[in-house]
Amino acid sequence: MTRSGSMLSFHVSSSQEANSRLGPGQFSHMRNQNKKGRSRMAIHGIAYPVENANIIAFNPRKKRVRAILRGLANQRHLTVFESVGLDLRSAPLSEHELRSAIFSAEKRPINGLMHTAKRLFLRWQYNWCYRRLQPTRPGVVVCWNGVKGHRFLALVAAQRQCHSTLYLEEAPLPGRLTVDFSGINYGSSLPRRSDFYQRWLAGNPAIDSTAWRAMRSGLNARKTSRRQKVKRRPDDTDLSRQKFIFCPLQVPGDSQITVYGDWVKSIDDLIEHLEKAADCLPEGWHLRVKEHPSARVSFTERLSEATKHRIILDNETDTFEQVAASRAVLTVNSSVGLESFFFEKPVLVLGHAFYAFDQIATKVHSSKQLSEYLAAPEELSFDPVARDAFMSYLVEQHFPSETDIVAGKITLDNILARDRSRDELLRQLEENHHRGFS
Repeated sequence: MTRSGSMLSFHVSSSQEANSRLGPGQFSHMRNQNKKGRSRMAIHGIAYPVENANIIAFNPRKKRVRAILRGLANQRHLTVFESVGLDLRSAPLSEHELRSAIFSAEKRPINGLMHTAKRLFLRWQYNWCYRRLQPTRPGVVVCWNGVKGHRFLALVAAQRQCHSTLYLEEAPLPGRLTVDFSGINYGSSLPRRSDFYQRWLAGNPAIDSTAWRAMRSGLNARKTSRRQKVKRRPDDTDLSRQKFIFCPLQVPGDSQITVYGDWVKSIDDLIEHLEKAADCLPEGWHLRVKEHPSARVSFTERLSEATKHRIILDNETDTFEQVAASRAVLTVNSSVGLESFFFEKPVLVLGHAFYAFDQIATKVHSSKQLSEYLAAPEELSFDPVARDAFMSYLVEQHFPSETDIVAGKITLDNILARDRSRDELLRQLEENHHRGFS
């Protein structure tokens, strides 16, 4: 039995030329193809698409995502599967891949029957994606998010059929997008070494290393949901007179927690770790917590019990007002962690985050280590030079403008050129490193 999802197939064209600031075609000499039709892998293992590869997209139901796809495609053929169907005929899939799809979902099965049903449904969706990709020549398969549920499995099917994969997601900077062949958030292709960013910045002397700070004016905190019936604001709201570390909670079930949470398994688990660590804060300090405005589940009652552990719940004060007044920011891996860079704050990261390395932000590896950091909050710091280089790269290169993509000014060719330029710089750094040891 099969169930077909609806499909659109059309050729997208644009009279506008690609934006030259990403250097289209700059490293075309790296495009040696393998026998399966894909480009040679980059030094970090990414398989890039062949010249003029078709684009295939799953589940772009929103008009906004359709517009982004059209802009990226430019002169390439674009095939869109509006929905994913079901196919009972088996296709190759490992147990690990299926389990990853189940446990990365926003709503995990709560009992054995639901787990079995979820398992079958995702399996059949995978079978459907696998067979829809079989007749096509290797191209670029695109998904929004792409790291959980059937979207994750669609990209697994694509890789098995020798397609390149491309992940789309909102970037943690206003008006920008993640467009990455490797993944989103921690799964992205961003190098985790500050020397890369500082070398890139040194090679682009026309770029003002402090210009990225101008994006601060575009930061807007999410408004509190009308759904939240219980609101909590401390009596003393003069934050300037208080010593605290700010911890914005994330949405329960968010892939940032389910996929990249590391030793933090859930928001409940996080609150338990916060209770233990907050008791280690010096006299006069507290941990200030705010629930995510989009969360469908409220932890207000649970957090009210935590107030005896030097924890204050404040769901009403603007997020960035609390960031600005804080002495540091603590997060699993929220975008607020990166946004805190605009306020010159040290950031502690409990989970996996693409911005937590080399004193750009501090990675915390355990509950015990978290307690140690909170016991000496005045010692928390960061490297401003490394941050400037890192943020400059994000703004100028890695996170393209959504408006420019929709207008056809930044296309898939520009993204390919961006990544080949990055790979070439990484290759040079590796060569220099090996020469230093020879």
